[in-house]
Amino acid sequence: MDKGLLSESDAVAVLKAAYPEFQNYPNNSLPPQTIRTEKEADGWYVAFVQEGSGRPILGAKCYFVSNDKQIRETGTFAPADLNESGFSIKTCTTL
Repeated sequence: MDKGLLSESDAVAVLKAAYPEFQNYPNNSLPPQTIRTEKEADGWYVAFVQEGSGRPILGAKCYFVSNDKQIRETGTFAPADLNESGFSIKTCTTL
């Protein structure tokens, strides 16, 4: 790995340290909680997602962690439609 580039696991760890409510992600309890990531040249987009039972996604909190470990919240996703399952990790909005 190039010096100065943040790994996926480091980006998640930075967020878990800053936001203790995400310590138990990912898990398979009800509702299941997952982590989705997307790499960019200057860091990682990370979403902490609550999956649904009977609906695809209950909600998500999205962040960007830069290579220098700065955190920026990019949004909260709360689907308006019960069947809505696709959202952008970058903008935390419906696809």
